[in-house]
Amino acid sequence: MKFFAICLLGLNLMAHAQQLPVGIWQTFDDSTKTPKSTIQIAVKGGLLIGTIQAIQHKDAGPDERCIQCKDDRKNKPLIGLEIIRSPLSSTNQNKWVGGKVLDPEIGKEFDLTLELSSNDQKLKVRGSWGPFWEAQVWHRLQ
Repeated sequence: MKFFAICLLGLNLMAHAQQLPVGIWQTFDDSTKTPKSTIQIAVKGGLLIGTIQAIQHKDAGPDERCIQCKDDRKNKPLIGLEIIRSPLSSTNQNKWVGGKVLDPEIGKEFDLTLELSSNDQKLKVRGSWGPFWEAQVWHRLQ
């Protein structure tokens, strides 16, 4: 009986453990609200890394590159490009701060905050630069 109670306690603690925003996410164009890209967020070396897996906008070519990037990503193909680099630290069960997110269209990196919805199906991605910020909601595909 004691073993059974300990097992139940362990399962309960695991159920309340922090969910990571790991998975495949659909991004959307801010103006048209149509699908724009697919991003995979994974843990790599203990850090959260987000890479572009696919681009859906109509003008995208398979060999499109990050022309505007200014760091090691300059002229790299958009497919496979790291746009989220951490270290991110958790501020609560569903929120992470401290990383960087790249907007490959303008080649600029922004401070990053990620916030996972309570059902783990939406991810609020907020990029900021000083007092200015912009947020998007990504939808989980996997």
